[in-house]
Amino acid sequence: MVVMHMFLSGYWLSKVIVGQRSWKWFSLIIVHFVGFLYFIFSLFNFYGQSDLAGSSSDTGMTILYANISKQNDNYTWLIEMIQEKDPDVVMFVEFADHHDEYIKWFLSQNYPYINRTSRSKKFVWSMVFSKYPVDDLADDFVQGAWRYGYFRIDGPVGSYYVYLVHTSSPISPVNYRMRNDQLSNVAASISDHANSRQLGVPVLLLGDFNVSPWSVFYHRFVTNLESFSNITARFPIVFSRRLKWVPLFWSHIDHVFSTDTDAIGYMEQVDVPGSDHLGYYFIVE
Repeated sequence: MVVMHMFLSGYWLSKVIVGQRSWKWFSLIIVHFVGFLYFIFSLFNFYGQSDLAGSSSDTGMTILYANISKQNDNYTWLIEMIQEKDPDVVMFVEFADHHDEYIKWFLSQNYPYINRTSRSKKFVWSMVFSKYPVDDLADDFVQGAWRYGYFRIDGPVGSYYVYLVHTSSPISPVNYRMRNDQLSNVAASISDHANSRQLGVPVLLLGDFNVSPWSVFYHRFVTNLESFSNITARFPIVFSRRLKWVPLFWSHIDHVFSTDTDAIGYMEQVDVPGSDHLGYYFIVE
């Protein structure tokens, strides 16, 4: 958006400079300048709500989340990334059959508790690998249709309810409508599950939502999640996914929400080898 407005403003301005002065060119400059200011205002209004730059804590449960990309065959680098961070819990979306073949052996050796969430018929799973017990709570709905998993983790300092989400990528009208329906279903399910959750236990909601904070569908989604805060808004600026073949274009579509904003005191972005997404490493206390 920034690059587009700068280019078009410069183009229309050049028309004025070379003598093609008219209200048409001048009005187009104003339109793009206002659009640029509106986007910049929205950008900085969302981010920087508090600081996540503090040092990591020795207490709490460490979580590594990433969309590793269904086509990612950098198996050795993925293992090295996990070894470097050594998290208590690993949450991956777009975990394909070949990942199951080449890196699940390593994860199984180091993470005795595994939860497998069906994603679709074509690309298999969202996966949870944990050093602490995982209780799957998603037995009452078809996970492949809703595209999210729901479980409880009993961590070192307490328990946490977790929703791991991966909605459909809106690359066509059909997928676009599917993504919007999935966001609505997730919000509705979170509300439905509230009565069955233990009081005082924090709830985490994270994953690849395929929607940016500047989308009307994002705002509709968070309107129904009044008790949640988007922890990634604490960063100065986060663009978690880049267009693979044109890395100039980025968007913020991976989010981490929590009902307890003080529970997450440290978070950092993680380079994920072979993926077009950045991951998150954070500590829940």
